[in-house]
Amino acid sequence: MNLANFLTLCRFGLSGLLVYFLFADGPSSKYLALAVFVLGCATDYLDGKIARRLKEITPLGQLLDPIADKALNYGALLSFAFLSIIPGWIVGVMLTREIFVTLVRVAGLRTGAAVSAESLGKIKTISQDVVIVAVLLFLIFSETGWWNEAWTGPARAVILAAMLGVLILTLASGLSYVLGRFRRAHAGTR
Repeated sequence: MNLANFLTLCRFGLSGLLVYFLFADGPSSKYLALAVFVLGCATDYLDGKIARRLKEITPLGQLLDPIADKALNYGALLSFAFLSIIPGWIVGVMLTREIFVTLVRVAGLRTGAAVSAESLGKIKTISQDVVIVAVLLFLIFSETGWWNEAWTGPARAVILAAMLGVLILTLASGLSYVLGRFRRAHAGTR
């Protein structure tokens, strides 16, 4: 156990807190959900930076880090689907991709192959983070006294368009990751 892996494990706990605050009553709960999500994103940034700086990159950390990212992001996205903010089918397709890529990562770990994320996967995660923050801000603003109900429809349309963009990026990054693994495995057998 090192500091980077500890921060990664903390993100699992933050995922549970995020879901709790999303479903809790009261206006402050959505503010707390946003704060927890931002803190979770910060631990994601810090754990990788610390691991690289201290040269403590471990196979366990390489495996747990993307799973902790998924727990945080999909805790939010599944909650948004249950709250009818985004369509559940989008989250279902994205979650299926994540499970498949995680299984490929685990297989790579078992064979001794590197399991680090590719740049498109990192862009995918950042795009998910941005949309999640936008939805959290929508939830916060829509509970304020100055929010005009006429803004809800257009705001939801923007959220849907953003989620469709994230879905496309999620599928593209998954395909890129799997094809890259296949090419590297195939090149190694020649």
